[in-house]
Amino acid sequence: MNQVTEHPEYVAPKINTPGPWVIEDGEFCAYIVAGNKAEVVAEVPESENQVADANLIAAAPELLESLKRLVGLLDTVRVYPGGMVDMEGLFQVAETRLINARAAIKKAQP
Repeated sequence: MNQVTEHPEYVAPKINTPGPWVIEDGEFCAYIVAGNKAEVVAEVPESENQVADANLIAAAPELLESLKRLVGLLDTVRVYPGGMVDMEGLFQVAETRLINARAAIKKAQP
């Protein structure tokens, strides 16, 4: 928490800055920029972990979207009496969502 978020009048935003986010090098830090608006979302100071941290932050929109889709998929799984699961339907929908999730993870950890 910081002074802004601890302030009694602070209201957290309902949505995050839309992605994709990209990394731009600065003189003393890396900037995470919302590609569609050229809006700085975050600054990552120089450190031995700067590249890894910047990659993880820049991948946040894709990671969040992939996680929401996977959770949505699991929420729709049909479980029949006796614990049987509609695996064919699950695999058909899961394939695309897993491809997207793997791409987001790769962006976070190239």
